Amino acid sequence: MKNSFRIPIIGNQRSGKSFAAARIIDSYVKHRGIALVYNFGKDSDFPADEYETIRPLTFAEHIQYFYSSRNDKRNYSLNKKIEYFFWRGRIYHFAKFCEMFWMKKVRMFRISSEQEDNAFFEAVFLYFGRVLLVIDDCRAIFRNGFKQGHIDIFSRSNHCGTQCTVKGLQGKGIDIISIWHTPEHLNPDAWYYATSVILFRFPFLPKLPKIDNPMLEKIIVASKNKLDKLPQYYFIEISIEADLVASIRRPLNILK
Repeated sequence: MKNSFRIPIIGNQRSGKSFAAARIIDSYVKHRGIALVYNFGKDSDFPADEYETIRPLTFAEHIQYFYSSRNDKRNYSLNKKIEYFFWRGRIYHFAKFCEMFWMKKVRMFRISSEQEDNAFFEAVFLYFGRVLLVIDDCRAIFRNGFKQGHIDIFSRSNHCGTQCTVKGLQGKGIDIISIWHTPEHLNPDAWYYATSVILFRFPFLPKLPKIDNPMLEKIIVASKNKLDKLPQYYFIEISIEADLVASIRRPLNILK
């Protein structure tokens, strides 16, 4: 089993971070599996003519479609899960997700309910194997910290997908890209689980009280000073798992 990657991409608007994520998605879908963009922003970043669009059922819709008796409704209410999603007007179980979208790009809006959002990520942990999960605009999602569903996919990303219907993908794990506007927005869990960090230009020198790693903090400050002098769309990648090696990368060298 390969080790999964968990990469925060950080940069201000029009810095190149969405373009970088799109390039990684294209490479991932071509060589590894499926990509799902959660909380996609502008349609131009992840366009509908390239991405399939899904929507998970709400808790109320799960009850409406699958739990008709009073006893079933009560039991579901005691252990609410997100198990089904809409796609092209029909309903499918998330266990079929990898089978349906193998080597494809998928997108979905953010789930506004925190409880349903957490339940969706619990479904990701159970049913997604060989999937690149791209979480856009993470500050809005993780502003109140990581919930259990978030912790499961970040801390045990190598073990996701045990209940996927495709046997060859069961337990194959996922990879995660999280997109942020500034290093200040990352909470301690996001820093802790990161395997590397990609920095584009960000607007000000941040205060980084959430990083429990003084050396990494120094490298980020130094990277900010370098990025201010580089042409637009250049970025710096910091490999956290390789003794904090930082390297400047040209825009077209992403994933090379």
